[in-house]
Amino acid sequence: MLMTDEALARYAGHSVWVDGIVHAYAEDGLIRAAGELQGLLEFPRRSAEVAFSVEEGWRRRGIGGQMFDAIRPSAVNRSLPTLEIICHPGNQAMLALARRHGLQIVMEEGEMLGRVRLDLRSPPTLLDEAMGDASAAVSSMLDLQRNLASH
Repeated sequence: MLMTDEALARYAGHSVWVDGIVHAYAEDGLIRAAGELQGLLEFPRRSAEVAFSVEEGWRRRGIGGQMFDAIRPSAVNRSLPTLEIICHPGNQAMLALARRHGLQIVMEEGEMLGRVRLDLRSPPTLLDEAMGDASAAVSSMLDLQRNLASH
């Protein structure tokens, strides 16, 4: 769906401060995509919802898949038993992404619901998330340095 910049900023503020984790994809210092994991404060934890937004000119490049690959260990390491995606039946790109990542898709109340059971947290999943976060931090610092040097 389309959102104004103001509505998007309010939503992003809610996501970060309430009960979510947001992973971002940036190029040239601008965020072009985000993947969000919501539902971390729910108790008892039964599932968490994952959502993606990729700017139109950056779609069909595998960025949504990268977002999913970054979010999955975050969910596993927080002991979430299942991960869910909810989307419009016509959102073929999201449905294909969900199927590629092992989600089972069903129609529920006019929307498509994808769900996958998650593995238990383990040292490799903790390391996977930590390495992904460290890699993203280093990439961000290098991008910032490159942008500052070019101006």
